[in-house]
Amino acid sequence: MLLRHMSNRTKTGAYMDANIQAHQLETGTSFGIIQQVYSNTAISASDTWLKRVWKDFEDLDMYIAFDSPALTLRCQHDALLIDLFLKLEVDQDELLWLSWCRMFLQVCTVSDITTADGRFIRRAIWDGLCDGTVRSPYQWPRTVRPTRQHWELWQTTLSTALLSLHGPRHSLRQPLSPWSDPVENWNWLWSPTVGLFHRTGATWEHFAAVGSASTSRRYAPSRSHTTSAPSTASRPNKSPWWMGPPPSVPFKTMTRFS
Repeated sequence: MLLRHMSNRTKTGAYMDANIQAHQLETGTSFGIIQQVYSNTAISASDTWLKRVWKDFEDLDMYIAFDSPALTLRCQHDALLIDLFLKLEVDQDELLWLSWCRMFLQVCTVSDITTADGRFIRRAIWDGLCDGTVRSPYQWPRTVRPTRQHWELWQTTLSTALLSLHGPRHSLRQPLSPWSDPVENWNWLWSPTVGLFHRTGATWEHFAAVGSASTSRRYAPSRSHTTSAPSTASRPNKSPWWMGPPPSVPFKTMTRFS
């Protein structure tokens, strides 16, 4: 009876759909909560009436199929982080702590944690810091910061799941490319002729290049704001200096990849 509300688009159905999507964000998987194996991901979900219904359905060997928006993969070779953790067969306690780190950082996929060229894990993400490089399409719940012990587990698991043993530090075994998400999802854009642009509310703040570049380049605020970035601006993956914005520094230092 309850499921009819979703197909009939009633207020109750909208509430149920919102709950399903919220749980899907918590568990970090590509399909709705009732379609998941309870023993695999239930530990990451909040204790709600929907979680109890999920458990009852599994006990009764019932399966319900319904449409639910999937968590977005943004480029070739992208993957959901939780899927990678499950493939490693981490235990349930570890999955809970990894999900906690992921929710704090507000990330779901490998592309959410990599540099704009898809070759490295961003330093801020590695260190457990939110850097605001990409605009998230999701409404994330507030989450208490995990402890140092949990971040060590985060780093160890990412190393096992993603990192190359022989390449530069934090480099991916399988680089990502090309990006397929809209440019509007990015908070930082780069123009080879003008410089960097950072989204601040409804405007773009301009950062001009300082000096010449050899292996690095510095950008300083130009005190200029525009309502739109120039047509030459694109994702910073085309910039040879972009490693993601470092936290809390007045100048933006970009390190060359090669």
